[in-house]
Amino acid sequence: TTEAGRFRTFWTPEVPLAVWSARWLMGVAFVVALVCTAVGVISQVLDPTFVRYVMGDAYVDMTLGNITSGDPLAVYRGGAAS
Repeated sequence: TTEAGRFRTFWTPEVPLAVWSARWLMGVAFVVALVCTAVGVISQVLDPTFVRYVMGDAYVDMTLGNITSGDPLAVYRGGAAS
């Protein structure tokens, strides 16, 4: 088959079939992510210091400083990988 034909068959029958066959696992993953997000949001609403407890004061302060300076994603630039 040609590259274009292979590309088309990958995206038309193969990917939808793979997603359909994994629908229950994807549903479980979605529900787990939704519950974890809800727990985080509720925890933050009930206790505004929650994020500092989980992430640490230094990280939160650095992120707030990056937001103020107009570069909220600066934490991901440069530095050594850990």
